[in-house]
Amino acid sequence: MARGLRAGGLAGMRAGVLVSFARRRVGALERDARSRSLVVEAPGAALLLPKFYAQWTGERASVLAGTYRLGFGQRLTLDTTALPSPEGFLPDEGVRPPGGLERECLVGGEGCEEEARRSEVTPDFGWDEGFRGVVGTVRGSVGHGWEGVLTGFGSYQLRSLPRSAVLDLSVCSRPREGCKAPDVRVPLSGSRLEKLTARTLPGVFHEWAGGGNATLALSPRAHVGVTGWVARPVWNVEGARLDFQPSARYPAGGGFGAVGLDAAWGHGALDLFFEGTRGFDSAPGGGGGFGALQRTVLSGERRELELALRYYGRDFANPYSGAPSGPDALEGLRVRNELGARLRYLQREERAWRLRGQVDAWTLPADGAVPGTAGTVHLRASARADWLVWPLFQPSLQVELRDSGLGAEVPCPEDAASEQDCSSGRYGLIARVRSELSDGVTVAAQYGHARVDEPEAGGPRYDGQAVLDVRLRPGERLRLGGRLVWKDEDLSERSRLRQELRASVDASWSAFDTVSARARYAWVLDLKDASVARVPPDPPRHLFHLELETRF
Repeated sequence: MARGLRAGGLAGMRAGVLVSFARRRVGALERDARSRSLVVEAPGAALLLPKFYAQWTGERASVLAGTYRLGFGQRLTLDTTALPSPEGFLPDEGVRPPGGLERECLVGGEGCEEEARRSEVTPDFGWDEGFRGVVGTVRGSVGHGWEGVLTGFGSYQLRSLPRSAVLDLSVCSRPREGCKAPDVRVPLSGSRLEKLTARTLPGVFHEWAGGGNATLALSPRAHVGVTGWVARPVWNVEGARLDFQPSARYPAGGGFGAVGLDAAWGHGALDLFFEGTRGFDSAPGGGGGFGALQRTVLSGERRELELALRYYGRDFANPYSGAPSGPDALEGLRVRNELGARLRYLQREERAWRLRGQVDAWTLPADGAVPGTAGTVHLRASARADWLVWPLFQPSLQVELRDSGLGAEVPCPEDAASEQDCSSGRYGLIARVRSELSDGVTVAAQYGHARVDEPEAGGPRYDGQAVLDVRLRPGERLRLGGRLVWKDEDLSERSRLRQELRASVDASWSAFDTVSARARYAWVLDLKDASVARVPPDPPRHLFHLELETRF
């Protein structure tokens, strides 16, 4: 359960709080002196206050105390907002509803009853751990025609970590040569210790962070700015020498940070953007690296073209960069060891047709996690065309292409089953038809087919997915919807991967101007063949979600 409250409207003040009741909260991480092992309290119920803030906004200044997100420029130096064009800070009050089911038992060995080891339950609500502290912005005129904006922030946040990202230096003194993540145990009755199977450990370290941004703007389309920040982790496990594994998203060794310069200029149909950043860290053999991002945008009344060029050095280890990048990661970070270009195009003729396309290509300037991968080229491309002339018949066609290791053999990791070529690819086609039967009734159907090449599969596989979607609006205050989805990740057999049928219905009702409700029910059926499946298929699942909101 999660409950949120927002209030505002009095003298420029706003406030918010989010309270979550967790049923499976793991206790604080400690070190047991007798066994010399890391231990946590057994998972149990807890009342949590993960998000809260109070904000005052005036004509020339704004201040927030509590949890917040912020970003500047082209998102390269600092961005935790996930917005395409962040401009400063905003309150952090988001929460993620529970996703798929998870094992009820979070303790290995004999720590749970047999029934609990076999059962699955709904996980707790989740959220992103942004910054927590004080942030403020002041703006005013600087000289003739210029406006200055100054933002500063300070944060003291308690952060969680996956178990695999924790390094115990008292057990392994040479992490670069490979160190296994330490086992975390749970004390049980009779002085027994059993392994914890949960993946995430809450509140492993405290993080001090601070910095800011200064921007001079000549117009809404022309400015220059400087952003800088520093952070330092403080491990709060007494008696333990802990650090980050090389695979963690945070640099090991101590403090880290970044400083960058961004600029923008626009005239007529042309806009230019640039940001260059230097990252700093204390990682052994590291020390930081450079990153740069440049965008050119040509826009018209019905069309837009964007070209983005990017370079991220191998030592550019910035965990708070939100810049665009490929999906591959190096030591837990995607914005790293990449030289690439992305071209996007959009054109729309009202009530006629719409065309969207994107091509993203990048290469690795230096070796990634696997030796010999320098120069490997990756490509992702997609295009979609929609015909919008007739409301009763609006077809669309979408083509997708993903290729890792374009035109060359990609070296495999040492522990891979194959030692030949580890390049992979996906090539798909999606056909969709949408029909507006009336003002309040919309029906859409689509089918997608894809070929997937994976090095460990020994050959290509073919995936299929069909979707039927119905949307109803009986009145201004009531909206109904239904969706039926069939998905098969390997059409040739039914013994592995994801093969399921999912039916869902949802309703949104605004009873009054002050009260609204949203509800969703889903029924999920595993289609794997129990007689040949490597893992027994899951039983049918019933998933419910309810959200209530009041305004006064």
